[in-house]
Amino acid sequence: MTNLVTRSLDGEDVTVRASVHDALFRRVTDMWLAVYENQYALMGNARVMVSKVIWDTAFYWGVFGLLFFQDRFRTVADTPSVAADLERLTDISNRVQAFFREWAALDDSRLDPRFVDLYSPLDFMVRLHAGMADDLTDATFPSVSRPTPGSSPNWPGNWSPRSSTPTATGTATTGSWPRSRAGSGTR
Repeated sequence: MTNLVTRSLDGEDVTVRASVHDALFRRVTDMWLAVYENQYALMGNARVMVSKVIWDTAFYWGVFGLLFFQDRFRTVADTPSVAADLERLTDISNRVQAFFREWAALDDSRLDPRFVDLYSPLDFMVRLHAGMADDLTDATFPSVSRPTPGSSPNWPGNWSPRSSTPTATGTATTGSWPRSRAGSGTR
């Protein structure tokens, strides 16, 4: 927003740029509403709700957190591929939210109450979280956000689905909370 005001005050016509930002933020808002709308019943199913929390958190860190930390929201009008990618990711997110509702309607199994640690057993969450703040150049950002067909993405935080040793910005974490710009090192 500040970028648009500054450009306008400098005499630039920001009409098109503002329209791009407006459309993007309206679509993002619709996507986030879908994360919560009609999802209350999921809280009664621990298996589905834990999966939803993992998905929602990973999606937020891997998409919107990454865009924020990499300052891509400000420049979205300059990179139309980001808006197109967000459109596709929104469609995926909406389908996954519908899947959670479908799953909860079919699964009435009960689980024993217990704490679910999103970090220790799911070490990719630690790396994904810390990786939002990795220093990505304009040349490396597209390979993280949009790998080419047939290639493996260059995940932030040195994370990959097949990696066995967790690292966050080059530091071994082995289940501990990573110290990086993305967090203070405490939970």
